[in-house]
Amino acid sequence: MQSWCSQLAAGIVLALSLAPHTVATAAEDLSGLIAVLNQAWQQGRSKDVADRFDEALRVIPNDYRVHKAHGDFLTANRRNQEAVVAYRRAAELAPDAIEVHWAAWSLLDRMGEQDRAILSLKEIVRLDPENPLAHLQLAKVLRNVDHLEESVQSYQKAVELDPDHMTVRLQYARALFDVLQYDTARRE
Repeated sequence: MQSWCSQLAAGIVLALSLAPHTVATAAEDLSGLIAVLNQAWQQGRSKDVADRFDEALRVIPNDYRVHKAHGDFLTANRRNQEAVVAYRRAAELAPDAIEVHWAAWSLLDRMGEQDRAILSLKEIVRLDPENPLAHLQLAKVLRNVDHLEESVQSYQKAVELDPDHMTVRLQYARALFDVLQYDTARRE
């Protein structure tokens, strides 16, 4: 008897080999595979999950969701460099998949890879320019690496997008002090 993941992977291969009108079915099967792998992972069956991810990556090597889920699994297992590679591949396959960039940023930030984290945040801001959290996170990281002028611009954008958030306004004022704009900082 085949394992549940092997059966699901076989179903995905079959779905992907069918006519174009069945693409939605293939996407549902892939979502099912990822859900099953996540459930097994949460149950502590890491070895089984790792094997199934290897299988899924062989069967469906060009779906960003598999690479993103694999990156999440690797991150949770402290295999950070491998996770960065998985996230990078997911971003190559789906450059506009914002969830991939958030995951990559989070990992890179924890790893202390500030320059690469900044690139991820800039991509997030490009994809979602109306998200004040993206601008706030970018401003914080820029300030941490002494890119003070750029940091002020990102804080300013975060305040413009969410003017009632007092914590953001306070951080913006502090950033203005960093660049010696004392009068503007006091007004904030």
